[in-house]
Amino acid sequence: MEIIYYHSQDVAGDFAEVLCASFPHISVYTSVSAFCTRLRHAPTQGVIIILAAADDKELMIHMSIRYLMKDARIILIVPTRDAALLVKAHTFHPRFIGDLESDHQEVIAVIHKMLSRGDRWL
Repeated sequence: MEIIYYHSQDVAGDFAEVLCASFPHISVYTSVSAFCTRLRHAPTQGVIIILAAADDKELMIHMSIRYLMKDARIILIVPTRDAALLVKAHTFHPRFIGDLESDHQEVIAVIHKMLSRGDRWL
């Protein structure tokens, strides 16, 4: 199962380092165009996509390309647990919502659980 992580340059912190240390074969994208190219040219069935949004505007960009990720398992990372932002995040229908301010181990545990379930979610 493939794991893809997309974040813009505006996303600060060590989350990318933690993910890469935990999952050495993860594909990391920091460009929307490169990320969209990957989504258009390879199936997303059986793929775990982790999206980090630096702000409300970036969350809306993620939502605008959601159709490219229709078969993927989505983990959405938002900047804060602001109520209005979480309402928008839930409309994305991710499998999990985390935030950049909390412990990254929770997201790592969710990914491990997804990997252990394999194709049973397809």
